[in-house]
Amino acid sequence: MLCGEFSYAQGERVEHVSKEDSIALHNALNIVMTAIEQRDTLLLKSVSLGEVDCVMCVNRWTLPKNYLVPIDTFIKQSFDEIPGSRIANAYHTRPLHITVLTPEMYSPIRESNQPIYEVWVQTLLPDEWVEGHEGASHAFWFKRLSDEFKFCGMTSIP
Repeated sequence: MLCGEFSYAQGERVEHVSKEDSIALHNALNIVMTAIEQRDTLLLKSVSLGEVDCVMCVNRWTLPKNYLVPIDTFIKQSFDEIPGSRIANAYHTRPLHITVLTPEMYSPIRESNQPIYEVWVQTLLPDEWVEGHEGASHAFWFKRLSDEFKFCGMTSIP
């Protein structure tokens, strides 16, 4: 599903996503997921930045200064964890939600006044896993470089 919407995220204004950008982001995410599911390192590197912001890739027991990891670290973890996971299943079966965040946020990949384009998929609906659980979502982050979107990170809530 392609969508663009005006909303608020983490206290900041997000921008409208054009139909063209929505289609391009959907295509970019298709390439990222295909590369991960087929374990195609060269394809994933060709559509990614050299370092990506990945909360799920760092030691969860200590808080780092930032969550930037080399793309090779992301590849090693994503190739092991994403194919066949709730993330992959949700990507194939649930709608996507796209937001554009302004660069004043917390992440070091948000340099030079470039917005981050987030493509969200709801991986767990409320109460789907266990009664009372709020649900979960994962976002794939993209940055526009020239006329294409490059994968630059991934996060989740909660």
